[in-house]
Amino acid sequence: MFVLVRCSRNSWANNKLKKLFVEMHLIILFMDELNSYIDYVVNEKAALFIGAGLSRICGCKGWDDICTNLYKACEDKLKVSESEFRLAKPDEKMTFVKKILDSDDGRPVYQHILRNGLNPDPELLVKKYIPLIKSIRTIHPHPKIVTTNPDTCLKLSGQYNDYFVFHKLCDLTSHNFDVQKAIFHIHGSREETDAEVWSIPQYQERYSDAKFCEFIKHIFTNYSVLFLGYGLREAPILRIISTVVSKCPQHYALLPSDSEVLPQKSIFQEIYKISLIDYGNKSTLRNRLQEWISLNFDTVLSGDETNADRSRI
Repeated sequence: MFVLVRCSRNSWANNKLKKLFVEMHLIILFMDELNSYIDYVVNEKAALFIGAGLSRICGCKGWDDICTNLYKACEDKLKVSESEFRLAKPDEKMTFVKKILDSDDGRPVYQHILRNGLNPDPELLVKKYIPLIKSIRTIHPHPKIVTTNPDTCLKLSGQYNDYFVFHKLCDLTSHNFDVQKAIFHIHGSREETDAEVWSIPQYQERYSDAKFCEFIKHIFTNYSVLFLGYGLREAPILRIISTVVSKCPQHYALLPSDSEVLPQKSIFQEIYKISLIDYGNKSTLRNRLQEWISLNFDTVLSGDETNADRSRI
């Protein structure tokens, strides 16, 4: 009996040790791959592309959750089973629901659920989201900020009080991106629910706009983009990048180990010049990112912006 227990414990210890080595290897790879982005930061040619994954840290709903809430709110009107509804892509779900609820009594329900889905949880905002954004804010020189999120979480964090917020098409220009300190909401803002980009027709309208497409091309050909909390599932943006990939600097995307995109590393590098970086379990994004920032921008955090700290970069 003693031998069996000892073997069992040894096996448990070996598995623990193996997991620890895998974790350490993943961290080393993560740091090493992401460190090449620092050169672009130092040369003020860096941008952060923030997706819904960051807003979910403070309790905002993602596409799937919002679609589920819409389905539950108007199940009797949709006349489709939940299993069939679940099979559709997010933009297909939104298009379907929006069409069904496109009436005087249905439209307020649609808008109410969208707005509620974009509300952060006050406790999560303070405990998890704001510390992360404070950490991101210490990256210096600070990268340009572009997001597909229509929520106002970045502003609510209090870390971008000196920034403009641009969400109207007329403000999404190459000139503004180069010279303005601003958060660029490329899919609209919750300030104007009707102007947000959720459904297929809204995507088609936004991405068929020549000036908007030039704006996106300008970002990806002039700045190294780091995708944060963005799953790279939106084909329109990827198609634009593919048309100018020969002019693009290196781009980066932090993805969880279970991402359906991660196994396509070579394809994404070749077609979009995006380096896919595995950060591990979804719950570790915040810690991984803060560790990397602390390691590389530590002296900036204390306010010492000397050439000494750049030399260690």
